[in-house]
Amino acid sequence: MVTQKHRFLSVAVAALALTILIGNAAAVTLRKPAANAVITQNDPTIGCPANPTFGAGFKIRFGWSPTTAPNFSYYHLVVQHGSSPPAIDEDVRRHKFLDLDCAAFVVDSNLSGWHWQVTTFDAAGNLLETSELRPFSFAPCRINGQPCFSGP
Repeated sequence: MVTQKHRFLSVAVAALALTILIGNAAAVTLRKPAANAVITQNDPTIGCPANPTFGAGFKIRFGWSPTTAPNFSYYHLVVQHGSSPPAIDEDVRRHKFLDLDCAAFVVDSNLSGWHWQVTTFDAAGNLLETSELRPFSFAPCRINGQPCFSGP
């Protein structure tokens, strides 16, 4: 005869086995920038000197929830425009990353189509968790109302 206690234990063991097989469903949660955020370019508040050709640059603060995955070793942050090679492809020890680009800008033809994602790994390089793929874009870079210079 199956008792209520045995039935509960069977359900608990099945849930634990499913969690082990498919991994931790509670992956890191991306916090900032928010989905569809627009990153300001030629921003005088970021602490970079003004450049008359390329503008002051831009700053992006990436942040996500700390992982609770067992055996966690490091995060891996990827920031990418479409399917182009990643602009950022970094192993990170903390649950945040600052991208400060002085005298730099994104050309108007590449303002949209950006995304970022965080993955967690253990010390052996085994994947533990993967966050959502989060979109963002850039505002146009302008100096005195004119597009920032991108070359001849």
